[in-house]
Amino acid sequence: MKDELATLKFDSLGSDDALAFTLLYLRIIKLLVEVWEHLLPGKRSYSNGMGEFEFKLRKLDRRVKELMSKFVGFSVEEELNILELILVTYVLRLCKVETICVNITFKRLTSIYSCVESILKERSDSSTNFVVELGKLLHECQTTSINGASCSPLQFDRCLELFSLKKFVFHGTIRQLKAELSISNNDSLHPFPFVSGLPVSISCEITLHNIISKCKLWLRMSLDDGLVQYVFLDLDNLVGSGDARNFVFVAPFYRTPKANSFTLKVCIGLECLFENVCPVQRYGGPKYELVPLCKEKQVYFSIVNKD
Repeated sequence: MKDELATLKFDSLGSDDALAFTLLYLRIIKLLVEVWEHLLPGKRSYSNGMGEFEFKLRKLDRRVKELMSKFVGFSVEEELNILELILVTYVLRLCKVETICVNITFKRLTSIYSCVESILKERSDSSTNFVVELGKLLHECQTTSINGASCSPLQFDRCLELFSLKKFVFHGTIRQLKAELSISNNDSLHPFPFVSGLPVSISCEITLHNIISKCKLWLRMSLDDGLVQYVFLDLDNLVGSGDARNFVFVAPFYRTPKANSFTLKVCIGLECLFENVCPVQRYGGPKYELVPLCKEKQVYFSIVNKD
């Protein structure tokens, strides 16, 4: 990890936000190496199966989305560096024949490449060899098919050979978008009462740090059985301004289970707006993927005793 750390330079390394960025960046580089190892010639023949590779790819995908979404203050050059990392993540997925969701991955790859191409044209900058060859391959794929099916994993593999990690020199003031969530007077010994079939309300004490107006925030509430409910946090209706905004939000949860007790997991998520393809939700929730801004909280409920 020392070599990767040497590629990062900040003008002011004292801030917690810069250190948070550094830690996430290093985790991404570590994951990138682990995923890349699955594509080495010696590993192809006795792979541990799709499961491990797919798990690491998903984790890498989440991390690079967090890097792009949870920090603000990037210069154009810094943004290009991160976008190129995202491109590499998608190319790695397309290099493996047995990976799932190839069509979606190709659409995402094309979308991010278009962002990179647009930025480079505005600045009249030259592309890296990796981006140049990837652009040629994408053009070839789009000419012969609409979803990249005509391109072989080997072609994407050749693009990867041209990728090299750039030195990341950060000159600006980096700020981390984050949230704090607290729910008072509740734990496993002191659950909230509920009546099966009737909605419950949860009083959430929230602090938002460095959240800007274009952000779309959602409260995500989930049960162990997979049921998920989202509540939109309308920033226009929140009181306060500045780097930290404190408020209380009463969130409704409508689908209480038929049980004597249950635990609800609650988290605040930020919608990934930079990747404007492949909506994951149509109604009643975010259109695009969420990245968490805080640790998940558990809220305990126990049924009202009728005696």
